[in-house]
Amino acid sequence: MGSQKLKICLTGATGWLGQSLLHANRDPLTQYDFDAYGRSKSEITTDSGTSIQNQLFSLKEISSKEYDVFAPFAFATRDRSLQMNDQDYIDLNKAIVMDAASVIRNGRVGSVLNISSGVVIQKSESQLLDRSYSIYADLKRFQEDVFADACNSAGIPLINCRVFSLSGRDMKEPLKYAIGDLLNQAISNGSIELSSKGSVIRRYMDSRDLMTLLLEYVKRGDCVSVESGGEKIDLIQLARQVLELFGHSPSSITYADTRETPSNQYFSSENHFEKIADEASYTLADITNQITNVAKSLERLHS
Repeated sequence: MGSQKLKICLTGATGWLGQSLLHANRDPLTQYDFDAYGRSKSEITTDSGTSIQNQLFSLKEISSKEYDVFAPFAFATRDRSLQMNDQDYIDLNKAIVMDAASVIRNGRVGSVLNISSGVVIQKSESQLLDRSYSIYADLKRFQEDVFADACNSAGIPLINCRVFSLSGRDMKEPLKYAIGDLLNQAISNGSIELSSKGSVIRRYMDSRDLMTLLLEYVKRGDCVSVESGGEKIDLIQLARQVLELFGHSPSSITYADTRETPSNQYFSSENHFEKIADEASYTLADITNQITNVAKSLERLHS
């Protein structure tokens, strides 16, 4: 893999993680040339001022080109399963995966960067009670297996990242996530109501940091499976930090349910990214900076 120029094909460019890849704080010594595909045509201007044309997905067009990296981020997220018939949701995602696999098997990409999910290997007690998580986990496992087989057939490396909890300014619907909901409550009410007093532990990593470091793995040219990692924190502690950051009393927390509830521990067990960040002399956003970045996603939502 050349270290000075990477031609990247990204699908799902209009989604949260697609946007984070386009806006990642990439190595300034490497030139990144993106072909971006999404659900709608648009022009994306990155923080560095680069203009990227987002195009409508075309399997024929993608298959006719050569790329150093294929990042097939297109996927119908778990919340879509709540709006669709189960089988329709499964069929939709399997079709998306098989289209991407056909690009890989075509033999014109140098490596594949895949985004999977932590639910493939771990679910909290509360997630186990929700059928949508099981469906989503099975589909992400299917995606991992199909991509691994396609990459093996094509003789190219696969970088597979199982994502647990992320944050960042590119969040499309921040209120659907705990960290976004906490911030919104603190900003709007000066207080936070949590679901229960039960311990809820997460590891949060900024999505742009994640994409920056995944590109480091890409440039190394090795097959690797990693978990998203990040700073470990209990949601009660996070709520206190959010309140303090916005000038409110950290004790302004109430609980909707004080009864014992199912365990909701869901966090990565490995810290691969801390190691590669050190090797790349890259500073990861701590939880305070992550809170600030999520606040920017809320500002965009309300603007």
